[in-house]
Parts: sequence; structure tokens; C-alpha cells
Amino acid sequence: MLNYFQFKTSTEILKYHVQNNESVRGYKAEIAVVARCQRSYISQILSGSQQLKVEHAVGLAEFWKMSALERDYFFDVIHCEQAGNSALKVYYTKRVNDARQRAANLSDRFGVDELGSNQEILSDYYSNWIIGAVHVGLTIKELQTPSALAHRLGLPLSVIDSTLKSLLKMGLAKQEQNKFIAIRPVLHLPATSPFNFINHNNWRIKSLQQAATESENATRYTAIYSLSRQDSETLRQMVLQFIDQTRKLVAPSQEEELVGLLIDYFVV
Repeated sequence: MLNYFQFKTSTEILKYHVQNNESVRGYKAEIAVVARCQRSYISQILSGSQQLKVEHAVGLAEFWKMSALERDYFFDVIHCEQAGNSALKVYYTKRVNDARQRAANLSDRFGVDELGSNQEILSDYYSNWIIGAVHVGLTIKELQTPSALAHRLGLPLSVIDSTLKSLLKMGLAKQEQNKFIAIRPVLHLPATSPFNFINHNNWRIKSLQQAATESENATRYTAIYSLSRQDSETLRQMVLQFIDQTRKLVAPSQEEELVGLLIDYFVV
């Protein structure tokens, strides 16, 4: 999945699309039409002798199917490039940096559901890994009974029964005869939530516990690097892009297996 926020100039964005569509006959002519300019002008932009203007970017953003956040970033980059004075340059530079930061915030990036501000519900849901595992496990048809969940997760039936009652109370599950169905199975904590640390910690402890009896189906990787600040930012964008790709894969996928994916990137 293309991550527009890795590009620092509008020309880089244009070059990316042109280079990745070299096999498409008449692609430059096509984008010239949607940008409402001459094809020669597109060539001049690519050579560095001209710059994209916002009036060109409007059609291109629609043609490339940019999201609202991506489109605003694209426009602000152009405004920043063409700012006529230092004050305007500072203003659009801040908007560009803010957009990159918002894009890095996963809850903004995905626009996924949150549990709201009810501290009691948040505290219960993120108190341990079990509630989240049972909640998502209920999306799998074979795991929609207490006994099946207890067997799959290796937990006492009493623990599963208690967890299901909690999910029913939270409005995150419903009961249909002897089966339980997940409601709002895709949740995400905002970066500022105090429950983020608890949630990450719970699943990392669970991961370490399972590492003691590791199966061949697990993959684990830990590394410490030293690299340039520019490459460090590139690496962070690669991680975000990979997360984007996982969600694109998972969203339409048939619910058959329950897995954990833990990704960490941070400056030491």
C-alpha cells in the first residue's frame, strides 16, 4: 500500500506514480488531462524546471484515489513549496509535519472503532489479554461456544464464562442460543490512552509465555540498529506501511485462525 507521507515534495509523489506506471501506455498524457495541463508541463515538473500547482493537484488527488488525509497532505506540501514569504512557509511546514504525525497515529490512520471514554469498561477490557482474545475469537465460527474457547485458549471454563459475561455487559458480544457472537471486533486505542501501556504489556507477556513452548508456526525477531536519522524515519514509515498492508489483508479474510501480531519500533 502506498504511503504518501514518506514523500517530502510533490515532485516525489508525481515521480513515484509515473515510474510505477511506465508500462501503462499514455500514462503521462492521462495524468496531464486530469491535472488540466499540457503533457510537456508534466515533463518539466519531472525534470525539476517547474512545480505542481494546487489546481493541478486537485484532479491528480482524485485520480490517484487519495484519502482526505492524504489529499490535504499533498495540497499542503505544494503550498509549502510555493510559499511567498517565511511566515507562510512556517505555517505550511507545521501543517505538513502535523499531517505526518497524524498519519503515524494509528487510530487516525485507520479510523477504527474505540471503546469511548468509559473508564470502567476500558479498565475491564484491557485488564488482561484474555478478554481481547475471547472477543476476537468469537469471530471464528468454531470458537463461538465456551467449551471451544476454553480448549483453544487453554483456560478453565469458569474463566471463559466470566469473560463472556463481561463482554455481554460491555455490549461487545451477543448470545444466540448456545453460541456467542462478537460485536465491534475491531477496536483500537488512541496513542494518548493510558491503557496503551497495559495493553502492549499484556500481550508481550503472553508472547513471552508462549515462546517457552514455541511452535513452528511462530516467527519472532528482535534487533537493535544504528542508522542515519533519515533512514530511521524511512524505517518507521516502512513499519507503518506494513501495518497498513496487514489490515488490508485481514479485513476481508475469512475468520479461521486466531493470531497475535506484535510490532515495535522506537528510538533507544
